[in-house]
Amino acid sequence: MKLPGEEAEAPQMVARPRAGKQESADCRNPPSRNDIGAAACLAADRQHQQDRNKTMAKMLVIYKTPADPEAFDRHYFEVHVPLAKKLPGLRRYDISRRPIIKRSAGEMPYLVGTLYFDSLADMQSAFATEIGIACAADRRILAPGDDDLTMLLFDVDEV
Repeated sequence: MKLPGEEAEAPQMVARPRAGKQESADCRNPPSRNDIGAAACLAADRQHQQDRNKTMAKMLVIYKTPADPEAFDRHYFEVHVPLAKKLPGLRRYDISRRPIIKRSAGEMPYLVGTLYFDSLADMQSAFATEIGIACAADRRILAPGDDDLTMLLFDVDEV
């Protein structure tokens, strides 16, 4: 805005978001000192670096074929999954069912469940809660023996 007695300012471009899309600053060209988008470019670059370096933790649960697959499925999807989705800090939960391609010797997995957390510490904290303890107990209904499944907990780094 020009006040009386001031020189006219150079017109400034304002980014307007398109419908359904979020517009971002053009960071391909180095910003000038007076560029309004410079701060946005720097903030976007910092966020991108943080996201690239961010790790995630996964719990991979590989179930062997149960004695009664129909009862397993009913309990897994009606009881276990809804309970596990209440775990604090759970970011995502997905499953894989047959066909599963196995390239090594041994029994073909029946079902693979993958739970995602921000960190192993968050995962451990989640399973220390009342819901986490209930999930662990419920898992024993699905797979009573330790040899009925393989459970792997690990950090994932994007490369």
